[in-house]
Amino acid sequence: MKKLFIGICIASLFAFQGSTPSIKVSEKEEKVENLQRKGFSVLIMLEKSIIEKAWFKKAKEFGKIESGGGEYIVHEALMPTITPNQVRFYSKVTEKTKQGTEVWIAVDLGTEFITGKHPKRAEVEKILYQFAVDVYRADYAIQVEEAEATLAKSIKEYERTVANEQKVRGKMQKNADQKKGLLMELQENKRDSVQLVKDLEMNKLEQSQDQAETEKLRKAVEIVKNKMASVK
Repeated sequence: MKKLFIGICIASLFAFQGSTPSIKVSEKEEKVENLQRKGFSVLIMLEKSIIEKAWFKKAKEFGKIESGGGEYIVHEALMPTITPNQVRFYSKVTEKTKQGTEVWIAVDLGTEFITGKHPKRAEVEKILYQFAVDVYRADYAIQVEEAEATLAKSIKEYERTVANEQKVRGKMQKNADQKKGLLMELQENKRDSVQLVKDLEMNKLEQSQDQAETEKLRKAVEIVKNKMASVK
């Protein structure tokens, strides 16, 4: 399981190195509060739950949010880069199957919506573009953090296996030394056994000789005793 997780982390990092997300802001109409409204959208290749949480935090910068059903509306929004006056800010977060998550916004100046021909169009597009950049960076930061944590664990595991290898090699060397000592002792035992056999044979020979000498002495003693008995 650990190897699988490491493989996933490596694959994710290579994917990150090999490709950069394409961020494109486009004009789009959406139905909010039962009315079609003109605005802009961006598609972000991340899960809806991640985008919703980040977008709620972003939308709060403009004022008090009224949200529900994926809609985030600020009726008295302050957007100083666009106008010093209060505006009505509409936004939606929608999950796009196999495409990611779409964030859509519209700015109602009271007399008109900011569209593609409005001089403040770039400021509205910048909100979406920068938001996409920020969430991608945050997601990559999490991936890097997880990968670094996995790398640290992998390094520790590697160091542990290296230490184990040294320990095993030490035991192998100790066994080899013991085996060498045992072999030398066995050879010494063999030499001792050969000598003991020789000593035993010599002892038997000496026993036979001693027995013969003893028998001679016994006979000699008997002869002397007989001679003593014959003297009268």
